[in-house]
Amino acid sequence: TDNTYTQEQIEKLIDPYMTLKHAVARGWSGDWDTFTIGNAHNALFYRRANDGRWQFFQWDSDQGFQMNNANSPFYGDRVRSWLEKPYNKRLFNYYMVEMIENYTKDSPRFFSYLRAEQEATPALPINIEQYRTWSNARTAAAVNSLGANYKLAFKITTNNGNPITTTADAVTIDGNSPFGVFTIVV
Repeated sequence: TDNTYTQEQIEKLIDPYMTLKHAVARGWSGDWDTFTIGNAHNALFYRRANDGRWQFFQWDSDQGFQMNNANSPFYGDRVRSWLEKPYNKRLFNYYMVEMIENYTKDSPRFFSYLRAEQEATPALPINIEQYRTWSNARTAAAVNSLGANYKLAFKITTNNGNPITTTADAVTIDGNSPFGVFTIVV
């Protein structure tokens, strides 16, 4: 809540990649009963021994995937000032696109996992169609929250989009890309 730190300072303490992946997963499931969305509990914060940085561990998601929460926010006020820093928001949006396009809705991986869980624990039935319905509803909410930049056309604007030739060691290239593009290799 201090909100006076630099990106370099906060990233010495918190792993933004692992923490934001966790925030997107909890946000996707609409699990209001967690630190990143509603309540200040049901999330474990773990300090890694190898580098001393913190990240969330998944814990107690029994309030997720409830159809009445399909349009709920993807994060809450407790993490808003940190998450909405441009360097974190871009990463959060990238992971949200990853969820939409690779791990939910009609994802073979997601539904293979659900079927494997069902086979492993037949005494606890899993309603796979409930998760499909949830994913369809949540996808609409996610696309709406991402806005126009979800499918923004990739465009290089430097030199009016024409090829750039340089003998310099570095060149700055400006342009636009959708949230699903996070790294550009030249």
